[in-house]
Amino acid sequence: MNKTGSIVLKSVGISVAAAIAAYALFYGFLIAHQELGARPSTPYRIAILVFLLSLLISWIYFRTKATH
Repeated sequence: MNKTGSIVLKSVGISVAAAIAAYALFYGFLIAHQELGARPSTPYRIAILVFLLSLLISWIYFRTKATH
């Protein structure tokens, strides 16, 4: 596999793991604290945001690391 493919796979793997962890944590938090009145879609939106941010950050990190 070439470097770019490896970087993409690493970035996606890290991002999926981070998104699943964020979803589980926020879902558990909102279940425990129902008095906050948060909508059920809130953990899902947070997980998408975490996925996108971690994808961008990890891709930049691995890309700069590969060029040095």
